[in-house]
Amino acid sequence: MTMNKNRSPDGYALHDQPGVTTTHPPVLSLSVDRPCGWSVLAASGEMDTACAGVLRSLLSAAGPNVVVDLREVTFMDASGLGVLATSGHIARRLGGAVRLVGPSHQVRRVLSLTLLDRVLPIYDDLQEALTAA
Repeated sequence: MTMNKNRSPDGYALHDQPGVTTTHPPVLSLSVDRPCGWSVLAASGEMDTACAGVLRSLLSAAGPNVVVDLREVTFMDASGLGVLATSGHIARRLGGAVRLVGPSHQVRRVLSLTLLDRVLPIYDDLQEALTAA
């Protein structure tokens, strides 16, 4: 991951004001679980350029069947969309799929405007995504 001048080495956002430096948690938090033969990547925070490399690496290592839980994602830019689109394409080539769960209204709108919702199925809950045919 490239170092952003507004981030500490551990990925925390730095906000400087005269005489005060504060840190805030990373803008994206990711965890991976593997139930039912599917890798589940749960994301929270902002899915943007700052985390695209880490997201790409995790999705690449997850295998061909991946559910991306977007319920806690508050923002997604073109780099996040690009990583999801590329991961979906690679998964299909390998005989798998990338499924999305619970995007917010704002994120769902971006997925719809970019037509990504036509190639990556969206489910309301995790269990539905894991058991869909």
